[in-house]
Amino acid sequence: MAWFLGLRNERLWSTDRIKLLSQHPRLGRIDSERPDYRELLIPFGDSGYVARYRLDGKTMVITHTGVPEPVAGRGIANLLTRKAVEVAADNGWKVHPACSYAVRWFERNTEYKNLLV
Repeated sequence: MAWFLGLRNERLWSTDRIKLLSQHPRLGRIDSERPDYRELLIPFGDSGYVARYRLDGKTMVITHTGVPEPVAGRGIANLLTRKAVEVAADNGWKVHPACSYAVRWFERNTEYKNLLV
């Protein structure tokens, strides 16, 4: 856990530290505070990095991907979106990217286009 606490200082960010996020125990855990929305969450301070989605039948609608501005551009949103898409694939769901980041992510990651609605 000590490595994660160091992530609060943006000067400590590196490619290796971002890769460590994929080993964080909360990554990929689905939280359902509201029955129609779910989150993939990496806790950080008072909030965290989040990919929020809702299910519409067998379609995952990605509604929001959020990363604090001080650590933007370091691959965190990519990691969260990829994890959301993997959850969809594992459950046999299609994906509708409703947030602008998810739309751009699918444009850059064409190997997942078969999951698009």
